[in-house]
Amino acid sequence: MPGARPDSPPGPGPLGDVIHLDHRRAAGPVMPVDGNAAYQPRDDVSAEQSLAVTVEALFTQRHRTLTDPQTAEAFHTSLDAVQLLLSGARAQGVLGEEAYTELTSMLAHMRSAPDFL
Repeated sequence: MPGARPDSPPGPGPLGDVIHLDHRRAAGPVMPVDGNAAYQPRDDVSAEQSLAVTVEALFTQRHRTLTDPQTAEAFHTSLDAVQLLLSGARAQGVLGEEAYTELTSMLAHMRSAPDFL
């Protein structure tokens, strides 16, 4: 992929603090959302629904689905671990209160993804 820098560490770049994800892309083609290879957000879909579709696509690429109760439970357990990480980072002063609140809110929205499928 032109311009990909898989060996680039996260950190300040021309756009500020960036974690480079290009090297983490799937090797094969990504399953199109709603059958449309060039996904365009729809006005009739809530942000929560759009997030649920995005998260489900990650699982679908691995032949899993959040509609499976065991997979959804494992997903929630993983998010519990991320929340624990955020709480620890806040307690250690690595993460400020505003960032902690914002990230915790984002995780809460992500946690509801299985409910929108």
